[in-house]
Amino acid sequence: MSQHHPTVRVFVLDKRKKPLMPCSAQRARKLLRSGRARVHRMHPFTIRLTDRLREYSAIQQTALKIDPGSKQSGLAIARIDADKIILRSFLHA
Repeated sequence: MSQHHPTVRVFVLDKRKKPLMPCSAQRARKLLRSGRARVHRMHPFTIRLTDRLREYSAIQQTALKIDPGSKQSGLAIARIDADKIILRSFLHA
């Protein structure tokens, strides 16, 4: 895995409010501008697609990875096939 900062991810829902794979902030802006998506929630920022159903979407397998530490613990959601981090967070003790 590379050590650069990961792209900001936006949570995505289908038109029936079922979760899809997160997308980049840039892609979310394009979907919002074109009218294909609407803001569903501000915190965490989530968009809802107006023209897509989960049944017709590609969903990659993901895994929760935990890195327990002495001062802080790390959590990450990563794609299994590409070992690409989708979302990461830190918990401070």
